[in-house]
Formats: sequence, C-alpha cells, structure tokens
Amino acid sequence: MLESTTSRDADGFVTTSITGDGNLSIVVTTDQKGGSICSNGIKEVCPFCGRQDCYAACDDILELPTTDRDEACLSADARIPFNSAIDGMESLILAAACEGVDIGSAAFLKAIETTLDSIGNNFGE
Repeated sequence: MLESTTSRDADGFVTTSITGDGNLSIVVTTDQKGGSICSNGIKEVCPFCGRQDCYAACDDILELPTTDRDEACLSADARIPFNSAIDGMESLILAAACEGVDIGSAAFLKAIETTLDSIGNNFGE
C-alpha cells in the first residue's frame, strides 16, 4: 500500500513523497516552471555495477568469461524493458503533478499501485 505526504515551501515548490513497501519511494517536486521526479527501490539494477542504465557494457561484465557475459546480457535484456516501463510511469506521474493533479490522492496512489503490479506482471518481476 502506498502512502503520501505533500508540502509546499515559501518559494512555491510543492513536494509530494510517495512511499511503499520495502524501500520504494517516489519524490516529485513541482513549481510554476516544471518539476522533477526521483524514485528509489523500483527499477532493477545491473548485478555487476549497480547502475540502472547499464546495458551489459560495464567494465565488470566485459571482464567476465564469455558464458557469464552471455548470462549478464540476458539479464540486461529483461531489465532494460522493465526499467523503460517504469520510466514511462514516472513521466506520467510528473506530467500529472505539473498539471495540478493531486498525485497524493487515494485514487492516484491506487492507480500507481495498479500500474506497478501490471508492469511487474508483464515483465515477470
């Protein structure tokens, strides 16, 4: 179950923090000019270098024997589409926040949960 808190500072920045099970967190900050989003605990990381955006080209993978490198590439082949789907969800959350949608509302939080479940189901996570 996701929970949220929202705060507004004196400069007009609105920050909504969404947290869930484990270390899942999404922090969205907006003002009149746009916004930013930062998430943790959602995207899959490379098991070798720990980066989310590694396409099986990090130095740690390139130094592996060929059979292990092939396995690492298969891992990246599954991880990259999953992370791309999460990127799409994050973009929609940020766009909604920038347009004034209450992303901390119960209905929006439920929509995020449903989206995360669907992404997990579609990508076998």
